[in-house]
Amino acid sequence: MPIPLLTAVWHGQVITLYLPPLKQRGSIRLALALLLLGVCGTASAQPAHEDAPDASLRIGPLSLAPRLAIRNIGVDTNVFNNADAPVRDFTATGGPEVDSWFRLGRIEWAGRSSVAWNYFRDAESQRSFDLGQNGRVRLDLGRVRPFVRAAISRSRQRLNLEIDARVRWQTAERSGGIEVLLGPKTTLTVEHGQRDFKFDEATLIGSSLSEALDRVETTTTARGRYVLTPLTTMVVTADVRADRFRVSTGRDSDSVRVTGGLELRPLALVAGRAVVGVREFTPRSTAIPAFTGTVADVELSYQLRDLTRLVWLLQRDVDYSFEASQAYYVSTGIRLSAVQALGGGWDVVAHVGRTALGYRARLDSAAAELGRTDRVIVYGGGVGRRFGTELRIGMELEYGTRTSNVRVRSYKGLRGGGTVSYGF
Repeated sequence: MPIPLLTAVWHGQVITLYLPPLKQRGSIRLALALLLLGVCGTASAQPAHEDAPDASLRIGPLSLAPRLAIRNIGVDTNVFNNADAPVRDFTATGGPEVDSWFRLGRIEWAGRSSVAWNYFRDAESQRSFDLGQNGRVRLDLGRVRPFVRAAISRSRQRLNLEIDARVRWQTAERSGGIEVLLGPKTTLTVEHGQRDFKFDEATLIGSSLSEALDRVETTTTARGRYVLTPLTTMVVTADVRADRFRVSTGRDSDSVRVTGGLELRPLALVAGRAVVGVREFTPRSTAIPAFTGTVADVELSYQLRDLTRLVWLLQRDVDYSFEASQAYYVSTGIRLSAVQALGGGWDVVAHVGRTALGYRARLDSAAAELGRTDRVIVYGGGVGRRFGTELRIGMELEYGTRTSNVRVRSYKGLRGGGTVSYGF
């Protein structure tokens, strides 16, 4: 008689896998089947992981939310962001992504895995595979929850507006900490970890990215959370960070950041997060100016009658420049976007964004007295249609410009194409 080995739930349908009937000398297989069945049965009795409400596939203690996205199937009129000789090419980006959750007894896992293929028809040097994996393991001991987390990514996409070329870079993160439930509404988290930043050999405007930017960031964080209402949580965070460069040790710095704000759950009329605070950035070299100022991380959305969704993004922080004369820059960006449902599964989208990069030159360089602010403006829109709850097909266009008093940093270009996204 077949032995039920594993039971899974896929979009509400129960699927059972059976082990074939055992024959002579099948005691080992019988023991294995009973062991797996016992583990799966015990784990299935556990409550679902708190972060996995939308998982479409459940296999015993494992919950999965797989997705497939194909983006930017179209034309990029300035592949290399070149000011003088823009290059046009056909391009596409796509690949699978899956969120995973696992709970067995008091042990919880949450993670994300992704693979992306970046295709260019003519610019073969820009083709690449991007890989990413992150995860957290937490031990639920009631009021005390120790955890460890790790993440690794390897990509050849533009890292940010400062590095506007496709170069190979990778990060590896590791940290550990503890969550303490101080009361029914209050949680305190303390975490310590490192992020290792590395670039492959690449040169931009005469500067080696590896020499200029390879570093290790060590951060200790204390975070307090207080539940104000079922939909609103107040968050206060303090970070102490030390950045140590492998080659350009004159860029070493220490930072202290204190922020506070609100997290709003999706069921609220306004959802997202709004965090604002102060960062004190102190370089260890006297040739680099210090910075003390406002930082922000805001992402708020407003839903109007289930037909219109408005999103506002605001980000402000300090990051390092790869240029030898510029020590770092303060990036202040704002972006507004809207999605309007038209009925019949159709929708239209539009967005506009503006970012200012305020550079801080080394005090011992000729650029110290000049001052420099680069500005990036993007705007675009598109149309799409949903088929059911999992599949969306759309077409979007985006035009972007960057203006700078350094000519090689200025560019403009139009990017557009189709997108296909499917969540299993």
